[in-house]
Amino acid sequence: MISAAQIRRRLGVSHSTSLLLKRRLQLFLSDLVPAIRELLAKETAEAFSGLKLPENKDLSEIVANKPVIHTDTLALFSATQRSNGGRARWRHTGQTASIYLSDKVAEQRGKLQIGTLAHTVATKGGPILLTSIRNQTQRSIEPALKFLPRETVIMSDEGTPWLSRYYPNHRAINHSARAKDKKRSTWARNRWSKNGVHNQVAEGNQRMVKMSFLAAYGYFRPEFSQLYLNEYSALKSIRAVGLDVLLSLTKRPFVANVDDRYSDRDSGTPTRPGADYLRRKLAEMRYIPPSLDERKSIDHSDSRRQIRGNLREILEMPEHFPAKQAHLDYLTSFPGLLPYRKQNEKRSTTRPLTLSGHAFKDSTTEFPTASQKKPDNRTASFCEFCVSGRDSV
Repeated sequence: MISAAQIRRRLGVSHSTSLLLKRRLQLFLSDLVPAIRELLAKETAEAFSGLKLPENKDLSEIVANKPVIHTDTLALFSATQRSNGGRARWRHTGQTASIYLSDKVAEQRGKLQIGTLAHTVATKGGPILLTSIRNQTQRSIEPALKFLPRETVIMSDEGTPWLSRYYPNHRAINHSARAKDKKRSTWARNRWSKNGVHNQVAEGNQRMVKMSFLAAYGYFRPEFSQLYLNEYSALKSIRAVGLDVLLSLTKRPFVANVDDRYSDRDSGTPTRPGADYLRRKLAEMRYIPPSLDERKSIDHSDSRRQIRGNLREILEMPEHFPAKQAHLDYLTSFPGLLPYRKQNEKRSTTRPLTLSGHAFKDSTTEFPTASQKKPDNRTASFCEFCVSGRDSV
C-alpha cells in the first residue's frame, strides 16, 4: 500500500492532488469488493453443496483443500489513556473499549470513536474481506456474511454463537479452554485448534493488516476506514486470484472511478460524469460512527434485560421456567436478541403448553401479589418522614 504522502513525494505534486489520486485509487479497488464477494460465494457453494459436518469429530480430512471461511474481529488504532484524558476506559468492555472514548471526554471533544473495529472474512491462500463495524453484536456482523450460502463451513471463536442458527456447518474454537492438569499449565493445549476447528487463517491475516497499516499510514479517521479496508482487501485478493478473474466478475471491463471519460452508467458509449461524481462515490463509502446517545443505548441494553431481584428468585424455579422466558421476551422487545435462549429451553425439564408464541405450564400458576410481600422497614420509615414533613409545611 502507498499513502498520499508517498505519492506527493514521488510525483512532486501538492497535498490536495496526491490525496485526490489516493481517493481515486481507493474507489477503483472498492469497485472490486462485490466481485470478491461473488467469487467467495461461488467457490463455497461448489465446495460445500449438500455437506453436513458431523458433531464432535475430527474435521481435518473433510475440509482439507476446501475454501473454509474463517472469521474474527480486529481493533485498529486503539485510543490510549492519554487520548482519553488520562482516564481509564472502565465503562466499555471487550475490543470496543479500545476504540471509544469515555462519555465525558467524548462530550468535550465532540467525537466518540477514535479507532477502527474491522471484521475479517478470509480463506486460506484466497481472497479476504474487511468490513468496518461498530461493535461485535449480531446486528453489526451479520450483514458482512449475508452473501455466503447456508451450507458454507464457517470457523470462528466463541464470540459469535448465533452463527449456528443460520449456518449449520459453523464451528467455534474455545480460546479460553482451561487445562485439565493444573500443575502443567493454566490454559489447555488445544485452545487454538481442536479437531480441525480453528480460525488461525483470519488471525494470521489480521497480523499482516496491522503491520501494513501501521507502516503505511500510522492512523486514519474512522469515517474513511471502509475505504482503507477495501483497498487492502482488493490488493490482497488481486495477489491471490489475479485482477483478470475479478474484472471478469464485474458488470463491465472498466472501472468508472479511474478515468473521467467513463461514466457510472451502463450505457453503450462512455460519457463524462458529473462534477460531483467523485464526491458522491466517496459519500457512499463513508463509515458513520455511532453518536454518544447511540453508544449509551448499546451499553445499557443489557441492564434493561435484567430481571428484578424480587422476581428473579421466583422465576429461577424449574416449574416457572416458561414464565421466565415469556418475561425475558417482554424485556427484549427493543432491538436485540436474547443470547442462549434455545439452549436454556432445552435444559428445562418441563414440557409446557404453547400459548401465543410463549410457553406456560398452566394458567393457574400463582405469584405473590404486592399485598403479600413483606414491607421494607426503611421504605416505611422514609414514607412516614415524607408525610410528616409535608404536613408540617
